[in-house]
Amino acid sequence: MTSKPVPLPRLKALNKPFVSRMSTSEEVRSRRKEYTKKCDFKFFIATWNVGSVDPQEVSLREWLKTVEDTPDFYVIGLQEVDMDAETILWGETKVIQSWVDRISEAINDTGDYEELQSVRFVGMQLTVMIKKMLKGAISECMTAMVARGALNVYGNKGGIGISFCFNENLFCFVNSHFAAHQHEYEKRNEDFQEITNKMVFLEEGCKTRRILSHDHIFWLGDLNYRVEVKEFPDDKYRYKDFTSQDQLAIARRDGKAFVDYQEGQIRFKPTYKFKDKVNYDKARVPSWCDRILWKSDKVFQTLYDSIPSVCYSDHKPVFAYFLVSLDTADQELLKKVVGEVLRSNDKRENDLVPMLKVHPKDINFGVVKINDTVAATLELVNTGFIPVVFQLKNKSNETKDSLPTWLTVSHLTNCIPPGQRFLLTFTAKVDHLLADILMKKYKNNFAIRKIPVDIVIMHVVQGSDIFLTIYFELLPSCFGATFEQMCKTPKPLGKVRINEMQDIEEEQVTLRRNLIISGITPEIPNINRKIPMEIFRLVDFLYRQQRDTRKLFLVNKTEKTSEFDDIGINIVRDYLDNWGVGSFPGSVKAAFGTLLKILEMSPTPLLPISDRDITTVITANRYDLAQELIMQKVCPLNRRIFLYLCLFVQEMRNGLPNDKSTDLNIALIFARVMIRDENQTGALVTANALTYNLSFLERKRKFLLQFFTTPTPMCWVQKELFKP
Repeated sequence: MTSKPVPLPRLKALNKPFVSRMSTSEEVRSRRKEYTKKCDFKFFIATWNVGSVDPQEVSLREWLKTVEDTPDFYVIGLQEVDMDAETILWGETKVIQSWVDRISEAINDTGDYEELQSVRFVGMQLTVMIKKMLKGAISECMTAMVARGALNVYGNKGGIGISFCFNENLFCFVNSHFAAHQHEYEKRNEDFQEITNKMVFLEEGCKTRRILSHDHIFWLGDLNYRVEVKEFPDDKYRYKDFTSQDQLAIARRDGKAFVDYQEGQIRFKPTYKFKDKVNYDKARVPSWCDRILWKSDKVFQTLYDSIPSVCYSDHKPVFAYFLVSLDTADQELLKKVVGEVLRSNDKRENDLVPMLKVHPKDINFGVVKINDTVAATLELVNTGFIPVVFQLKNKSNETKDSLPTWLTVSHLTNCIPPGQRFLLTFTAKVDHLLADILMKKYKNNFAIRKIPVDIVIMHVVQGSDIFLTIYFELLPSCFGATFEQMCKTPKPLGKVRINEMQDIEEEQVTLRRNLIISGITPEIPNINRKIPMEIFRLVDFLYRQQRDTRKLFLVNKTEKTSEFDDIGINIVRDYLDNWGVGSFPGSVKAAFGTLLKILEMSPTPLLPISDRDITTVITANRYDLAQELIMQKVCPLNRRIFLYLCLFVQEMRNGLPNDKSTDLNIALIFARVMIRDENQTGALVTANALTYNLSFLERKRKFLLQFFTTPTPMCWVQKELFKP
C-alpha cells in the first residue's frame, strides 16, 4: 500500500428522537461513495502449538516468510508458550517478549513492520504486526481473555483476543486452545460457545465489544478437533479421504460450533501428533488440530497450508493468506467533501483548519531529585473536523525533530481523527545534565520554585504551533551535592533549602580560587563533620554486611552505576537525605550502588588530579609519590573521604581471594567514579564518551590500585581522621 489512510470516527447513534437536519459528520458519511475506494489489504494469519520450546532455539522465517508478497498485517497465534505449574496457577499474562522479537526478526527484513498489540494468557499468546505506514489508521485497539481450564478458572485452555478499528471496520482475532483428547468433542464445542459469549473487549472501562460485534472475525489456534476413526491405515493412505470425518467439520454441519464461519479447503496432512520430523505418534490418531477460520463476506483466502519441515514440537505450524476488501478514505477527496459540506451549511472557512486542544498547557514534572525518572501526561483532543497531525520539536534545536537527551516521549508524531482524544506521555530522567541546567536556573532566581527548563514545540501540520514549557522543582539530595555541602549542613539534606546549598557552594568557589592562587589546599571553615554522614552510613552498613559486600567485588564483569537498580538506589537515597532511623531500607547492592552514585554525581570529583600527574606516579611505581600527590592536589575533606574509603576497601580485601583479577576489578569500580577527565565539569564521563578513552581509565585503575593493595600508614590515618 502506498497511501497512509487515517480512520474516521465511528458515528454514534443520535440520542434525540427528532432531528431537523443532519449533523456535519452525518452528512459527510452520507457521501461516502464520493471519497472512498475499494482497497485490498493483505493478512498473513498463522497458528502453532510450540510445545514450550525456547524461542531462542527457533527459526520462524520458514513459517512466516512463506509468501513472496508483503502482507499488510501479520497475526500470529501461539499455544503452550509456557505451561509450567506456576504459570498456570497464577494465570500469567505478561507477554513473552522474546517470542515477539523472534516474530519481528523473521518478517522485518526492511524494517517495515512494528508491533501493534500483543496479549498473553498462560500458554496462549497472540501478536499483531502491522506495516508502519498503516499504524495511523488504527484506533480503539483492545484485548480480552477467557479461561476454560479446570473449573473455568485456569488458563491452560481458553481464548485470547485482539480487537481494533481499521478504516471504519472492526476486526477481531481470537487465538484459542480447546480441550484435548479424542473423547472431548462436546467439551470443545462448549469451549467455542463459552469464549464467544464471554469474551468482552473493554476500552477505558466504558466502551465494550463482543466477538460477534465485529465486521471481520478470524479464529485460529489449537482447536484440538480430532478425526473420528480409531486409527489411520499404515500404508499409502490419502489424508483427504478422512476430512469428512473431521470433528470440526461435523460440529459445523450439526450446528454445534463455528456456524456461519468459513474455512479453506484442507490440502495438507494432519498437523498432530508427531514424534519426529516426518513420523506420527501411533498412540494418537493423526488429526487437523491446528485451524484458521473466518467470518466475513469481504474476505478472500488465497493460501491455507502447514509447514511439515518445522519440527520443534509435536504440532506443525499452519498459515493462511487473506485479502480483505475495505472501503478506504482518500484524504484529498475527503477534505474536499468536508469543505463542500461546511460551506453548504454556512460554516466558516477556518473550520478546515486543524484544531487541537492540549491539557494541561505545560509539561510539569513536579518535585524531583537527581536520579529520579518521572512522567507527565498531556491529553490532546481534536476539536475540529479534519484529522490533526502533530510533530514535536525542541525549541533549542528547531532544525531537527529531536528532544533533549534527558527527555523521551511516547509519540514524536501522530495523527488524531476528528473528535478523538489522545494521551501523550513525556518521561524525564533527572541525570547530571538536567541537574546542571536546574541548578543554573536556581542561581539566577532563588525566589522561584517551579523552574522552566526548556520549551517543546508541538507543530500542528497546516495549523498553529503550540508551545509547551517544561517545569521541574528540584529538591536537594546527596546525589548532586558537593562533599562540602553534605558536611556543612546542620540538618538532613532533605530539609535544606536550595539557597542554603548555594551559599555553601559560593564559599567553595572562593576556596578553590585561593587554591589556584596560593597552591595550598585549605580546610573548610565551620565544618560539622569530618566526612559526610551519608558516606559514613553507607560504609558502616556495607562493613556490617561484609559477607555480601565482598561478593560485589567478585563479579566477573565490572559493575557500573548504570547496572544497579535505580529504584533500590533511590530508596536508599531518600533514607540518607532524611538521616533515616531504624533498619537500613535497601540491599547491599543498592547501598553500594548509592555510594558509587554519590561519588559519580558530585559536581566536583573526589580526586581532582590530572592525567599527567597520574602518569608520572604510576611510571615511578612508588607509593610515597602517590601519597604526596594526594596531599598536594586534594583538599583535606576529600582526602579524608578517600582515606576512609581506602581503609574500607582494604578491610574488604582481607576476606577475598588473594588474586590480581579481584584487585583490578575493585580498582576499576572506583576508578570510574573517583577520578574524572580534567576537561569534564559534569558527572562521570564513561569510556564510551567522545572525550574519554580506555587508556586513561587503565591509568586511573593502576593509580588507585596502589592505595587499595598497600597498607595505609597509621601516621597518615591518625593525622587525617583523628586529629582534633
